[in-house]
Amino acid sequence: RHAVRSNRRRIAAVEGCHGRVNVRRTKEGLVSILVINAGSSSVKFGLFRLDSLEPVARGLLDWAGETRRATVKLTPEQGEPICKQLDVPDYRAGVVAALEMLRESKLVSGESAIRVVGHRLIHGSEKIRRPVRIDAAMKEVIARYAHLAPLHIPAGLEAIAATESALPGVLQVG
Repeated sequence: RHAVRSNRRRIAAVEGCHGRVNVRRTKEGLVSILVINAGSSSVKFGLFRLDSLEPVARGLLDWAGETRRATVKLTPEQGEPICKQLDVPDYRAGVVAALEMLRESKLVSGESAIRVVGHRLIHGSEKIRRPVRIDAAMKEVIARYAHLAPLHIPAGLEAIAATESALPGVLQVG
């Protein structure tokens, strides 16, 4: 329940960060928001309808103590869970592979279906008191505080970079 409230705040903050996000259907299907919570050994993510905030799917990318092998579990709100073992060289590649799995699942149709990505970040900075648009300058601010949460901030920045790679041009907030 707390996660849903937190996601709703993050989603609502998008308007304050970058104006309104277009929530109408595209030719490919309904637009969505992706929420990512990157930790030191796992990445939790959720896909929500942008117009109603109804959950579409949730996922977990888990390294379980391994550095080059991870498990992705994608659980649609309707349907059977999908699990896959990944051989990945690093954290960023694992996140990209999980996002690719999400795309292949047909829960996301077309490149334009995800309109915004919300990241849960631990940063500790007085400069970041509410959700903000993540751009190059904001990533530098976040990186300056890595010493405050050395297991989480680098992972969050890797997830941001992976998302930028997998979903170029999609608005990211954190």
